[in-house]
Amino acid sequence: MRVKYTKYTLWIALLFTQSVLSLLTEANPAITIIGILGTIAAITSAEGWYWSNIVFIIYALGSALIAWQDNLYGDLVAMLLSSSGSMVALFTWRRSLKSRKVRTRKMNRAQWLAIIIGGLVVLACVCVILLCINSVYPILNAVVLTAVILAEILFLLRYCETYTIDLLGDAALLIIWCLSGNWILAFTVLVDVTFAIYGLINWQKLCRKGK
Repeated sequence: MRVKYTKYTLWIALLFTQSVLSLLTEANPAITIIGILGTIAAITSAEGWYWSNIVFIIYALGSALIAWQDNLYGDLVAMLLSSSGSMVALFTWRRSLKSRKVRTRKMNRAQWLAIIIGGLVVLACVCVILLCINSVYPILNAVVLTAVILAEILFLLRYCETYTIDLLGDAALLIIWCLSGNWILAFTVLVDVTFAIYGLINWQKLCRKGK
């Protein structure tokens, strides 16, 4: 009981901190709401909760709109892909539910090799496209988009390693939002990084329990 109290207290503290940050920076209310939804989505997804997909869809579509306004085309496509992946997960995950949580699994070495080779190819192609359309921060956006493509594939297949790929994309996205001066979404990504690490550990536990 004490562990649950500590965990939920942390969640409330993170949401409170984000709200205070938005007041201090006089952020747009819409950006604040999107940021809070992103934090909730990161927390609940790490717990393996099925309905986290609904929250994430709203967050991703809102972030896509902001990215479009800031000419961050790589991030725009990444958020649209992420929202589409969560929409698909709403239907495909229903078969793998254990209580309210999803059954997860782990990748083998051959699958890791395929992901690395495929990821490098996709990264090169995306980088060239973003350079051609004069996207802001093309290399960083290419890393974000490539990470999202790979992570979404692993996410839909319920592999624990989706969070490992997420960490790479989140690191690049954090730099983008900091350079853009959007501190609310930067904080959201920072929370996402924290819960990506927690999610990786928790999904591995769910994987062992599911065996």
